[in-house]
Amino acid sequence: MRFSTSRLTPPYRLINFRPLEDLLSAQFLFDLYDQFDPRVNVFRFRNVVGVYRDACMYTYAPESDWQYLIERISRGVESFAFPGRVERLEQLFVNKKERLLQLMAKYDAVEAQFEQQSNAVLCDWLVELYYQALNEIFVMNLVPLEVGYYQRLLSNFREEGRSERDLLLFIDHHARWSGMTTVAVADRRRLIELARRERSGALDPADLDAAIRLIQDHSVGYGALPRTRQSIEMEYHGYLGMQEDGVRALMSESKPESEVPAGHRSLSPFTQQLLSLYTQIGALRDRNKALLGCTVRRRQQLIKMIADRTQVPLAELRLYLLDEIIELLMSGRTIDTTDRAQCFVLSSSLVAEIRDRAENTAAVVSVTKSTPHALRGISASPGAIEANARVVNQSESVASFLTGEILVASGTDFHLLDAMLRAAAVVTVEGGLLSHASVVCRERGIPCIIGVTDALLRIKTGDRLRVDATEGAITLLSSPSTDGSLSNTQSLGVIGKKAEMLRRVEAAGLRVSPFLVLTEEFFHQWLERSAAGMDAFLRRSSAQRRDCIQSLSTVWAGQYLQELATRFGDSKLAVRSSAHYEDGLHHSYAGMFASMTFVPAHGEAIAKAVKNCWAALFTKELDEYRKIDTSQAAMDWYLPLMIQEMVPAVVSGVLFTRDPLTQEERVVVEISSGGCFEITDGTSCDERLTWSSDTPQIQSCLLDAGKLTQLQSAVRILTSQVGPSLDIEWSFDCEARLVIHQVRPITEMRSSHANR
Repeated sequence: MRFSTSRLTPPYRLINFRPLEDLLSAQFLFDLYDQFDPRVNVFRFRNVVGVYRDACMYTYAPESDWQYLIERISRGVESFAFPGRVERLEQLFVNKKERLLQLMAKYDAVEAQFEQQSNAVLCDWLVELYYQALNEIFVMNLVPLEVGYYQRLLSNFREEGRSERDLLLFIDHHARWSGMTTVAVADRRRLIELARRERSGALDPADLDAAIRLIQDHSVGYGALPRTRQSIEMEYHGYLGMQEDGVRALMSESKPESEVPAGHRSLSPFTQQLLSLYTQIGALRDRNKALLGCTVRRRQQLIKMIADRTQVPLAELRLYLLDEIIELLMSGRTIDTTDRAQCFVLSSSLVAEIRDRAENTAAVVSVTKSTPHALRGISASPGAIEANARVVNQSESVASFLTGEILVASGTDFHLLDAMLRAAAVVTVEGGLLSHASVVCRERGIPCIIGVTDALLRIKTGDRLRVDATEGAITLLSSPSTDGSLSNTQSLGVIGKKAEMLRRVEAAGLRVSPFLVLTEEFFHQWLERSAAGMDAFLRRSSAQRRDCIQSLSTVWAGQYLQELATRFGDSKLAVRSSAHYEDGLHHSYAGMFASMTFVPAHGEAIAKAVKNCWAALFTKELDEYRKIDTSQAAMDWYLPLMIQEMVPAVVSGVLFTRDPLTQEERVVVEISSGGCFEITDGTSCDERLTWSSDTPQIQSCLLDAGKLTQLQSAVRILTSQVGPSLDIEWSFDCEARLVIHQVRPITEMRSSHANR
């Protein structure tokens, strides 16, 4: 028997995704969604189906039920949005939360005595932790209410002549103006404040330890694996190394002066009231969900205790249902859980074991139309980015996530926060506009698209994507199995901006100088194989990190780089930075990073050059420059480095597709009879050419007609396929072939030399 949502009638949609540590947590979540009592909470579903697969829970509800609830709330929003509604809800929740807190205090008081208690007592505690938490949380679930409010808000905005992007802007602005923050933001601020105290010498280590445990409790949620201590400490040490200006920008401490974003007119009174309710309810639900994690952690502790007492391996006990655990304690009866590890389905009429792996656990209902090379979803946080995708569904996968990749998942929660903080963009199958992914991405300025129902079926790890979250569109640019442009790169992960631009040049059909890229995995392995160690390195100050890098042994790195260098033969090499934030439209970072040229193609020599470039990341000059670029306030612990062949050239140059000083629509070329480096460091310029679309004929002393034709053709190709405003380093080799060495956007108002 195989499970597929396409076999469910009527069509079902994915309403929730959670990574969960055990089947008991999946049963809890199913019971939460499957309860329907109009006297308690009318915003619920019936005929829910849950699929527990690969330590993840996928919850489905009939599409018709979902649409009915949303439309009912949207149509009747005037009756739901009465004054004082949030206060009444919060007062109701106070009583519920108080009972949960009392339960946890009672548990903590007797936990030390559990070893001497009978199996019957353990059963009682397990049942109480399960059902009391279930009953209290049941009333607090407000997701359909949020979605209904959003639909009505969107309708109101459109009637007032505004767009959905305007609505997202207002939601983010109002959340900051009103001081409503999510648990994730509160946890981040908690760590930042502790980092401030440590910098001033006033930190008690016990306070940091307590904060880490609290954040882990929050990350557990409905039963996920807790966020690792290492990932929280890495985030903390990142804040510890930040300048105060960057900290303020990250925390968005400055409250907006007005309730209305700059450049926007005021909302109608009713829309303004509804926006306030929407923001408050989202924050309220988020805090309640975080409280649940505290009860789940205690339940998981009890499961471990039961595993020790019954001698049932913990991995097997995590695949038992509640009644089966009780039966185990009371009679010693065990079950075979072999097939459950593959897939387990829960429904209101049965609990069915599935012996074969589920083929499709993505929702079959798509609210937007996708094409073979494009997918559609709902914009949750605007922005556009091109990067490699990484599909992440379980907590274990977070460790393999690399900075700058696009995170693709069924949904996100605290378990993926570490990956989200390093993601270039986020794409999820499920989620609402106040879901974890939506809120965190808007707060951090990360492009995010939700509701991409076929994302997991169409996107694979390593796919090259363009995510346009402003339009809700995802374009599949290439796949590792078919992308020939990867043939000359050794990309261990994120390759950075310079390398990515060269890939695009090569994909456009032009010749580039051969290169490879050293990325996060290389530097991580180098540290782990050294006496320094990764953890100790991250705890060091900027100056200490620089000294640590220079003291690293080059034995392992030299051997590794020697194998890579064989592709370059006897050529000389250049080692240069490829950070994702340099060469930007507003901040070039020119001169901030080291470049090593004429490096012999020998492992030991390359390793020394790599150390010099890596250490240059930790300089006072770069720290000062980062104060200007507040969008990149957080300090990286590494940067991607390109190792590039220095192609012997007969003539070289730098070309701007637009005048960098006047911004006029004309090409500016500086030419040298030597190599590119004489041009870029300002020591040589033998000829300067300019031309525009109406220039009748171009004359050059250093470039014959054939070379000029190649150069003009390259300009047309690159401006149409890469970008209209480019700074290009090029040369012609001994066979009169044009070779591109570097392409980058023209930084605003920079001359050809001043910012190099």
